[in-house]
Amino acid sequence: MKPLLLLAALPEEADAFLPGQGPIVEGEPVPVRLVEIDAVRITIVTCGLGKVNAALAVGRYASSETALVAMTGTCGRIGSIQGDCFWIETAIQ
Repeated sequence: MKPLLLLAALPEEADAFLPGQGPIVEGEPVPVRLVEIDAVRITIVTCGLGKVNAALAVGRYASSETALVAMTGTCGRIGSIQGDCFWIETAIQ
């Protein structure tokens, strides 16, 4: 299967996806972690906040071989309150 690219704005968001798994890539300008599950390679990138940072990360870490680019995160809302989650239905540019 082709590799996947997962972007997160904050380190806590990236660390929440498969915590403790995969090595950290040294020498990169942003934190990058590589995880392999069932022969699928997932590159997890902490790109920082905003669409410009996300676009730069895609430009650097995605290739023609990348099957999927996805974003994970909480829009900066990290807390321990049960059920404290929001569905973002609309974004205004």
